Order: sequence, then structure tokens, then C-alpha cells
Amino acid sequence: MIYIPKKLEDEVKASVERFFKIKEMLEEVAAINLERLLGKKKKDV
Repeated sequence: MIYIPKKLEDEVKASVERFFKIKEMLEEVAAINLERLLGKKKKDV
């Protein structure tokens, strides 16, 4: 566990929430792109 000064807690919590939201969005984009890529490969075969 990392020590976070009390005055920075809100900022750190917000940053962590943003990080996980961005990570979730990136996973969605990656899944969509994988589906598109696999779909194109099936059409090429």
C-alpha cells in the first residue's frame, strides 16, 4: 500500500477512476477491432 497525503486523496482517487475508465474504453476498442479484423479474414478466405 502506498501512503497518500490526506490533501491529495481526492485528486488521486479521481486519477485512479479515470485510469480504470480509460482502460475499460481501450479494452472495448480493442475488442471491436479484433472482431473487425477476424471478420475481414473470414471474408478473405
